[in-house]
Amino acid sequence: MTTIYLTRHGQTEWNLEGRSQGKLDSKLTELGRKQAQWLAERLQPISFDAVYTSTSGRTIETQEIIMAGKSVKTTRLEGLCEMDFGSWQGKLWDEVREENPKRYDDFWKNPSAFEPDCGESYATFVKRVNEALDEITQKHEGETILIVAHGGVLKAIYSQLQNIPLDEFWTQKPYMHSANLTIIERQEGSDTFLLQGCIDHYPEQEKAKFDY
Repeated sequence: MTTIYLTRHGQTEWNLEGRSQGKLDSKLTELGRKQAQWLAERLQPISFDAVYTSTSGRTIETQEIIMAGKSVKTTRLEGLCEMDFGSWQGKLWDEVREENPKRYDDFWKNPSAFEPDCGESYATFVKRVNEALDEITQKHEGETILIVAHGGVLKAIYSQLQNIPLDEFWTQKPYMHSANLTIIERQEGSDTFLLQGCIDHYPEQEKAKFDY
């Protein structure tokens, strides 16, 4: 049995601004670093055999906080990077909506109809992410793995493993809060979700801000 711990990076400056990141990057905020620390405390008793992140600075910084004091090899994979949003990257989401309301609505509400400009399609993105997940789990069969990635990446894994229709990509629950925790057990081609998008490691006053 392979046990996979999945999380999203902590809050970033661009998250706070409402700006599209994709394959571009921004640094963690003070809150984002705290979120990573809350998860670090929750995961302190867990012995990981391997750790994987995307190549983005925000996942690397989150991983460094979570794994502080632990000597485990970390591998950075392009396959775990956030969806390539093409010309939208670096723009405020409000600007994106104003420039092309239909493409914006398709992106969030009707992914099967979404047509990227120079970025990735949903089909390409989901395939890329799950191929990376398969590569990792095949390499570490029977081990315990931590993957620090992105909200879209976690959604891509959920949609594939739980056979969720593409048009429910973003509406499927749970919401992928910053530094949330999902745990999957993989055995003989079967995946069991032990935990989904959990933020119970947040302080009560922070957790109370969200409906998840």
